Amino acid sequence: MIQKRQLTAQQAIEWAFQKEKAQLELPTTDPSHMQGQGFGVENVVLEVIKLGTRVDTSKGRSYPHHDADIIAAIVGGHPVRRLAISLEECGRLGVPPDWMPGEEPKMYPKEWKGQGASHKAKTAEGDVWRTRVITRPYRDKRRTKTVWKVHQSDMCPVITIPHPDTIKSARLEYLNWWKALDMVRTHLQATDMLSTITVTDGMPPKKPCVLFDQKRQKAS
Repeated sequence: MIQKRQLTAQQAIEWAFQKEKAQLELPTTDPSHMQGQGFGVENVVLEVIKLGTRVDTSKGRSYPHHDADIIAAIVGGHPVRRLAISLEECGRLGVPPDWMPGEEPKMYPKEWKGQGASHKAKTAEGDVWRTRVITRPYRDKRRTKTVWKVHQSDMCPVITIPHPDTIKSARLEYLNWWKALDMVRTHLQATDMLSTITVTDGMPPKKPCVLFDQKRQKAS
């Protein structure tokens, strides 16, 4: 009896695309009324198995392991094409999407002027407002004179790096990748076609930014 290796879904995908060099099989783009619901993994896998022995046109390279083809087929069967490609790319690189750990929006002057010790932020003309000043310049102190003074403030145009929307987009992309990975894990555990791998329940943290903030608070 073959002793199956226990891998998480992330490890299984990395093994399939990194070591075994499996190729992502994406379904053809059909009109919306012709597209089915869900994965449709069975049809993809059956087509791969039905081919049997394929003609190897490469030089000095063997075909991927059968389990790697199954994993690639399940990843390619994800209903969202973009997330299937994201799973495949992250699997080949061996890293999850960059969720920008520890990044916080910071403001910097948009322009600078001067050099050396005189290097400072470049300012621009800001708001203009008037104030009313009442004086008594006459001998008769009962008489008053009203003078309007014009004031203008200076402002410093700034830019935000990284932009809050950039951080939000990165965190959302990671969460979508995590959900896609969890869906693939469920299908890998449900299939009985894997001969050498058993997929465990292990998953990367769903919100790594929370773990990062906790570690930073302990360190401080």
